[in-house]
Amino acid sequence: MSDRAGLLDSNVVMEALKHGESSETCRQFLLAVADGRISVVLDPIVVHELTYTIPRYLKGADRERIVDTLLVILGSRGALDPSSLLGSALVAWRDDPALSFADAYLGTIALSQDRPVYTLNRKDFERQGIDVPNLRQLIGTS
Repeated sequence: MSDRAGLLDSNVVMEALKHGESSETCRQFLLAVADGRISVVLDPIVVHELTYTIPRYLKGADRERIVDTLLVILGSRGALDPSSLLGSALVAWRDDPALSFADAYLGTIALSQDRPVYTLNRKDFERQGIDVPNLRQLIGTS
């Protein structure tokens, strides 16, 4: 087995949550990640995909359950978070029902790097305490 971390695809997580023919294999794989025998990279785009696909397979899964599931994986000994911001973004997404995961993630990056966000969607970012400049004022057409 290679010690090089591989990219974890969402279908492994989704299959582990189901009761299909590959479910046990996927659960065992995630257990190997949990105890550090296998290393995976959890990319933000995969986390984003899981935020909307988990409820399709786990009927009634709310944001809290989705985040709990993803934080368990993210907290595994073998899970690598390339941005080191995913956990914070998941918590922000869980705590604000009006916030998309993409905006939660972008907001987490903006806060951690003290950057503004250029957007027309001012309210979702301002609610997170982020500087959101007025685009018209920036280009001098206000």
